[in-house]
Amino acid sequence: MTIRFAALLLALVVLSGCGAAPDRQTAAAQRAIVTADGQRLQAGEAPAAARPAIDEAAARARAAGAVPGAAKPSAVRARFVALTLETEPSARQVWLVTYAGVLFVPEGCACHGDNETANTVVAVDGQTGAVVLLFGAADERAAP
Repeated sequence: MTIRFAALLLALVVLSGCGAAPDRQTAAAQRAIVTADGQRLQAGEAPAAARPAIDEAAARARAAGAVPGAAKPSAVRARFVALTLETEPSARQVWLVTYAGVLFVPEGCACHGDNETANTVVAVDGQTGAVVLLFGAADERAAP
């Protein structure tokens, strides 16, 4: 009786993993971005694999110096993620500091419209604190 019970319990444990919903913490989110030079790229975000060497306050301070113009954001959010661009071979651990409501216009673009996006995002390297990318993202999530 004990062996049957143990076998049944083991079978239930094994089967409970079948058809489970994907883990949202490990799934990468894909979205379109527009870089400072006007390129449209696909970017993937996933939870960061390491802890950042710089804290959120330092990342926000570095990002503030990279945001052009005097527009006031409706909100400023920062989150630490692994960012993968379709043009890069691997992910980079960065702080994404989003300036919601700060219109992003690529450099050298005299025209308005197609390449403008509603949010400006600054990617700050989580280990060095260097600003590594400035981009626009219309679909920027309100993640913490």
